[in-house]
Amino acid sequence: MSRRILRIRQSDVHRICSGQVIVTLASVVKELLENSLDAGAQNIEIILKNKGLDLIEVRDDGYGVRECDYSGLTAKHATSKITDFSDLNRVETFGFRGEALNSLCSLSQSLKFTVITKTADQVFGNKIEYDHEGHIASITPTPRERGTTVIVVNLFTSYPVRLKNLQNNIKKEFAHLLTVLQSYCLIPLKARISCKSFSSKGLPSVVVSKLATGSLKENIINIFGAKFAQLIEPFNFVSEKLQFVLDGYVSKVFPDNSGRASPDRQFLFINNRPCELPKVSKAINEVFRQFSGSAYPVFVLHINLRRDLCDVNVTPDKRVILLHSETALIDSVKNALYDLYQSSHGKFQVSSGGPPLSEFVGKPISCRTIDDLEDPPTLAGDCERKKSLIISSQKSSRCRGRRLFRGARAVSREKRVVSSFLSKTLPNENHVGSDSTDLGALSLQTAASPCLVGIERTVKVDIAAMRRSVQGVAEHGIQKTNQKFSASIRVEHNELAESELSRTLTKDCFKKMRVLGQFNLGFIIAILDSDLFVIDQHASDEKYNFETLQKTIILQSQRLLRPKQLELSAAQEGILLANLPVFRKNGFDFVIDRSQPPGRSISLSSVPYSKSTRFDSDDVEELIFLLSEAHGSFCRPSKVRKMLASRACRQSVMIGTALTTKEMETIVGHMASIEQPWNCPHGRPTMRHLLDLTPLLHEEDNSDF
Repeated sequence: MSRRILRIRQSDVHRICSGQVIVTLASVVKELLENSLDAGAQNIEIILKNKGLDLIEVRDDGYGVRECDYSGLTAKHATSKITDFSDLNRVETFGFRGEALNSLCSLSQSLKFTVITKTADQVFGNKIEYDHEGHIASITPTPRERGTTVIVVNLFTSYPVRLKNLQNNIKKEFAHLLTVLQSYCLIPLKARISCKSFSSKGLPSVVVSKLATGSLKENIINIFGAKFAQLIEPFNFVSEKLQFVLDGYVSKVFPDNSGRASPDRQFLFINNRPCELPKVSKAINEVFRQFSGSAYPVFVLHINLRRDLCDVNVTPDKRVILLHSETALIDSVKNALYDLYQSSHGKFQVSSGGPPLSEFVGKPISCRTIDDLEDPPTLAGDCERKKSLIISSQKSSRCRGRRLFRGARAVSREKRVVSSFLSKTLPNENHVGSDSTDLGALSLQTAASPCLVGIERTVKVDIAAMRRSVQGVAEHGIQKTNQKFSASIRVEHNELAESELSRTLTKDCFKKMRVLGQFNLGFIIAILDSDLFVIDQHASDEKYNFETLQKTIILQSQRLLRPKQLELSAAQEGILLANLPVFRKNGFDFVIDRSQPPGRSISLSSVPYSKSTRFDSDDVEELIFLLSEAHGSFCRPSKVRKMLASRACRQSVMIGTALTTKEMETIVGHMASIEQPWNCPHGRPTMRHLLDLTPLLHEEDNSDF
């Protein structure tokens, strides 16, 4: 019998719902910052201790809280912003739900949610402490100027799982907090916003500082630096039909480095409210990439429209906004952006530096054509270039009699099944099916007995006929009950093949694989249970060497003649300072001047040494982004990865190299220690599934030898 339906106690409802409003450090700062802006503050100061784990304090010079509102300040769903549901269509403030402060009372340590406030009419201010339920615990007269201070101590103390998760991911959470702060600093409001972070040792660091300017361009320069502002251009658009105005800045399509390696500087606003509009962001990225390759654009775009044409009351944090005519708005933005980029397409910047044109006149130009280049063969490329298959069939001299040959057969049973099967299904030399897929030259070598002699012959192979033959054996013999692999060895099936391999194979599977032989002096034929695999010997060895270099190598660095000052955001600067060992292992080093303002206190003093690759501040910024998304794992910038990939390629087993069984087993065994064994650093597949030999092995067992 089911239990009775009972109402949940109010105190438990309070705790359950509070955890939905305040989820991260960023949500705490966001809610308190919005309260300060709604209170008309011109100066807002945010103080964090131990990145916000120990204390979050927000001070402002706003209107303050009247004494009659002290109890309602932290009451559930109590607000001065709206009075009924219809007001949502006219609300102009950031907050209106009346949930944040009540939730903070529940999430803070007992009797540690504190508000210090004073209005212009009061002689002195008051310090109010609240309990977990949001009830007033004490009121103490306290001197202060007009405004409000909110203090949150030991967040998530009563939620141990969430607290542990926050502690484990504090670097990522802190970076997200600073990104949220940056978005509010880009709102064209005349308010000064600063954020100061104190380390666990008490050392202060200013991580965000915005001046009291109302210009969007000045705010961008203030947050990201003057160099950043040179890579963006105005983007303005008015739609009378859809009744919206778009105003802001977007990356230029020239110079080539105006884009970024990540979408970390993309900000959208609806009626000055920071929000997430993934479809709009995707559309802007698609248009930009038509003109500027694979980079991500930077954009800071404000969309102003009638308040009844959008719904901001979708989620508690109000970051998700629904638009009345989102599809039409996206089309309009795409067309306007396309027109902007089309007008500048083909333009380029002219540099006055470099040798004069006369130095090049009359001199021969050295060039290489595509025909001069020769890449190592791939599974697909080899199929197109070769139309033959060399089978090393094993013939036995009867020097040791029938018993000895059966012993050899027991050792190389799968090899003999494969060779026998191929021999039976080979078409004549003059016929190659339209669906044929030649896999190059196959040489199955064996050392089972000195009496076995390999004889090579060149023939044509139709893989489609081979597969049909396997299916025919299965239909007339045993039925396959579990088909784990369905992708064929085709470029268009690469994604499906990788998905099947990663889903089916574990690292232990590589240790259990048995090597049958070498295919075309470039590929290893291996078997696991009844599944036959082809493994690219070069790509597999290259991936193993690449990942080994990734983990172990420390790049040499070369010192710059003069340190180059970096123009970073406060969030980027914090990530760099927290990961200095990672940068040094990648060959970068810095000079740090604590007396400089945030974002300008770090200068690049050393870069990785390379004869052919040039490193600069862009690589530092790329590594900063990778670290912000890495969840604690080690990172390398793309140029370093390319260098290591080239080095790993040169020291790996090459196509065309004959390997012993021991060497092939070593390569296959190494794949068990590779984190991502399905592709080499250059994208070549390392292995593919060929056939399920279950029907053939069953037929071999039933045959009378």
